[in-house]
Amino acid sequence: MGSFSIAVLALLIFFSKTIYTYHLPAVSAVKPQNGTLDKWETSPGIANWAGLEKTYAPLGGIVREVLIKEGERIKKGQPLFKMEYDRDEALQKLQETKNNRVKLELEIRKINLKLNQTAGSSDKEVSSYELELIDLDIKKAEAELSDAEKLYKVGAITKHDLDAAQTNLESLRLKRENAENNVKTDRAALLMDLEAKKADLKNLDLQEKSYQEKLKEYDTYSVITSSADGLLLTVSAEKGARINENELMASIGVGNQFTVECTISLDNNFVIAGDECELENSSHVLKGVVSSVTPTAEGKTVKVAIVSDEVTAGETFDVIFEKSSAVSYTLVPNGALNQDDDGYFLNLIKRRDGILGKEYYIERLDVFIGDSDSENTAIVKGITFFEPIVLVSDKPVTAGDVISIENAGDFFED
Repeated sequence: MGSFSIAVLALLIFFSKTIYTYHLPAVSAVKPQNGTLDKWETSPGIANWAGLEKTYAPLGGIVREVLIKEGERIKKGQPLFKMEYDRDEALQKLQETKNNRVKLELEIRKINLKLNQTAGSSDKEVSSYELELIDLDIKKAEAELSDAEKLYKVGAITKHDLDAAQTNLESLRLKRENAENNVKTDRAALLMDLEAKKADLKNLDLQEKSYQEKLKEYDTYSVITSSADGLLLTVSAEKGARINENELMASIGVGNQFTVECTISLDNNFVIAGDECELENSSHVLKGVVSSVTPTAEGKTVKVAIVSDEVTAGETFDVIFEKSSAVSYTLVPNGALNQDDDGYFLNLIKRRDGILGKEYYIERLDVFIGDSDSENTAIVKGITFFEPIVLVSDKPVTAGDVISIENAGDFFED
């Protein structure tokens, strides 16, 4: 009977423990580990030419013929457009300038003739026909005054006759002074007019040179050619269209360098300029280098530089960014991390002696977190040594709850 009672008791304990365990939350456990964070993100991108040669209209004119098509491979110096310019207007302006030059040169000769007529024996003197006549009258008046003084002394004439001779001489001298001043004024005016007309002549020289150069440009740019070897991407000028100076006419993709632009998430803080990345599609697997990262409202715009002789503009790629952290962290799986109003915490698994033997229970472990990747989060404070923590539970658990562990043998000895 004693043996039977012991067997029945053991059986009851076994079933009681089994029933008890059956109702406990079942969890799988994991231990924190040292390791690096592995960041990863992929984004679609489109390849565009990095080297772009643009052809602009050197002069305003009319497109008479378009000699190329979009998508065509072209060579440096290859004719792209035939142009027509308004030569008649330039020729007319040039002829008007020449006519004005003839008139102006004639006016300058006339001024020089007048200046020669007023030129004296020195720079301080001026002479003219009128002054010469006055000088003759002055000499005559001086002789008459000399005779009058002699006649007056002998009483042959009256004092009135002597004064009249004196007045006549003074009047002639004043007349000469006024005439000389007038000649000087006229000469100064002629010199000013001469300088102005010389300046006008220089302006005509510049205008004439400008129209001559314009006609040469019309001849030079009657055909617009390609400035580089490459693929013709766009043709912006149509036959018969009037094109303004510096207006875009065509763009050419040159070289084998491309830029792939894509968008990553705003919280991606691991992709920086200088990083290498991988680009792939059904035809190519390439390496690229991040040239810039620019935040926008929708995300971060990333430009990746690639070099390839096989890529074509407009080709799409999956751009893959991967990076491991430079230092090692204490890591826990993202699924093991919990958060409430008091902050982040882990459900630490402890073991103790219970009524039915060894049992496992939950203890709250408050932690401070750092960076994370798609699988793990770095714990910067809170973990002093590695103990098992709850990764997954089939029921909600809180601190103090007794649990059953599906993989207890990985962490605890029987």
